[in-house]
Amino acid sequence: MSPGPRHASVLVAAVGGLTATVLTAGPVAAGRAAPTTVTAAGPATGSPAPIVDDDDLARSVRDLAGGNSVRDLPLARAVINLRTQTRSGSTTTVTISSDVLFAFDSATLTPLADQQIDAVAAQLRASSGPVRVDGYTDDVGSGPYNLGLSRRRADAVAARLRAGPRGATAVTATGHGEADPAAPDTDPDGRTRNRRVTVTFGG
Repeated sequence: MSPGPRHASVLVAAVGGLTATVLTAGPVAAGRAAPTTVTAAGPATGSPAPIVDDDDLARSVRDLAGGNSVRDLPLARAVINLRTQTRSGSTTTVTISSDVLFAFDSATLTPLADQQIDAVAAQLRASSGPVRVDGYTDDVGSGPYNLGLSRRRADAVAARLRAGPRGATAVTATGHGEADPAAPDTDPDGRTRNRRVTVTFGG
């Protein structure tokens, strides 16, 4: 049997303002598909782009290396305690992050700070000794400025404690600036830990 007649068909499609021409040529017999080529062209103006054949299209497909794109989040390092408490003998020290107590470069207590300090004041009801408030900063900025800021912040916390149920008890406040860092000031995590106010009391 002689081969069937040769036949060519052209399909022109427009997608997103671009045109694509699909050309099928050659005999179609015995269930065999004729070779196909794709010509891509820009918007109605300009010459058609070079023809891209099936093999080139296949080689242009690449698998995504999904396994290499997944990374574990270091959640343990990302979580910083905003309030901690330690006890040494009969002495208790509560450490509160300055990021909770104050806005940036401020010594004015935030609404959240009032809640934190009032919680410490409630603990003082069982204490009969003096209360010491110490303020600390990170090393960003000049030493003298940070020392003054830490003093103002310690004073603000002490004033709030004096206004509480232990108002008659001596509450002293001291600013230390960048001294006695709780962590190295080499990254944001360390600097966050160093911006703090501590309240120390006995009983």
